[in-house]
This record gives sequence, structure tokens and C-alpha cells, in this order.
Amino acid sequence: MNNIYVVLTKTNTIVARSIRKATGATYSHASLAFNDWFSPMYSFARKYVSFPFIGTMVKEEIGTGVYGRYPLVPCCILRISVTQQQFIGVKTMTENMWLSRQYGYNYSGLIFNYIGICRHSNKRFFCSEFVYYVLQQNGVVDSCRLPSQIRPQDLLNIGQEVIYEGNLNDLRDTFSLGFTKYSSKNAL
Repeated sequence: MNNIYVVLTKTNTIVARSIRKATGATYSHASLAFNDWFSPMYSFARKYVSFPFIGTMVKEEIGTGVYGRYPLVPCCILRISVTQQQFIGVKTMTENMWLSRQYGYNYSGLIFNYIGICRHSNKRFFCSEFVYYVLQQNGVVDSCRLPSQIRPQDLLNIGQEVIYEGNLNDLRDTFSLGFTKYSSKNAL
């Protein structure tokens, strides 16, 4: 079996605080990773750290970008066991999306999501919509819900294992010491 990781985070940006206030959720952002040091993580988010109004598909790294602006970034990391075919499908789809550079941020979909209306565009995604979409397209999650209905907090209910809850930036220090996995004392 192979593993795919969903990384849910809670930053202190104005957008993230607004999302949490509107939804009452703990986490306001979702990313995908394909290795157990979570590098890189793929998502849809702001293109520029200091300017939230231009969004696109991004590669994220622990301790850099928005994550580097805050010493404390609460997170929850989910491990999803998948077949080799599912792993290759999700990873290939994600990397092809990244390489094509044709995808933008689904601003209207995000707004409609929070008022309960589904609006999907094939070339635009918000973070949790993207994560669910690539998992769904590759048979990892069921197709009972539309990706544009999914919020980061909803990803906690897709039948996976929570392997870490804590400060995302603490993992950077673990990896910089040469470990390839997080310390078991930090795992649940």
C-alpha cells in the first residue's frame, strides 16, 4: 500500500480567520502531500505571501511562505492508504495540473460554498475542492458529494488515519535534523 497525506492547517491570516469565523471550523486550509516528510504540499492558495487577492495552484513547504510568517501553525495530518494505481493517479493528476499552469483560484466557488451553493469550474479550485477533486477522480473517496461542497474540516471525515496534530513548523525542525519521519511522541 502507498500513502497520500492531507494536511489541514490553521494560519492567522485575515482570510483564514474569516473562513474559520464564517464556518466555526478549526482548520481553514487543505493541502496534499505524497511523501512522509510532506514536501512539497500541493494546494490552491495565495500566489504572494503578502497579497491574498491573487490565488493559484501552489507548492507549499513547511516553515516557508505563509507557514514561515507564523511560529505556530496548528495542523492535523491525515494519512490515507491507497493502492499503487490510486497513488500514481492522484500524484500524476496533481503534478500535471501543476505543470500546466492553467489553473486559477476559484474565488466565486469559495464564496458560494460558504453560503451553500455549488459552483465548480474545471480550471479553478479552492484548496479543499482541489484535494477532494483529485482524490475523487482517482477513486480514493466516494462521489456522494461534489468537490465544490467540501470545506477543509470536511476532509476529517473521509475515512483516513490522523497521524499528527500539533504545530506544523515543529516538523520542519524534525526533518532538518535528518529524520525522515516525525517523532512518534508527536503522533497521536
